[in-house]
Amino acid sequence: TTTTTTTRTTDEAKTVDRGNDDTTSTTQLQEPHNQNMSDNEKRTWPELVGVPGEEAKATIERENPNIHNVFIVPEGSMVSMDFRTDRVRIFVKPDGTVAREPRAG
Repeated sequence: TTTTTTTRTTDEAKTVDRGNDDTTSTTQLQEPHNQNMSDNEKRTWPELVGVPGEEAKATIERENPNIHNVFIVPEGSMVSMDFRTDRVRIFVKPDGTVAREPRAG
């Protein structure tokens, strides 16, 4: 029997395969890098905490044209955990202001 265990952290994933002969191999995986996003493009916006969500959305779209999916989401909402460099979720408080630092991913 073959058993595969995957453990994922924010920076890397580690996969361990146990083959029929009880050997163990480890492979380091990294999050996919968006080829359209250069290393000098803005990915976080701490200065937007406390501003209205719609204003934050416009700022993010203007400052990084490779972000194609900017969503305003109520704070505490359930969201998928997949990592996408072309997406930013803006979590807002009930009053519509940004609750925490928006970031690509």
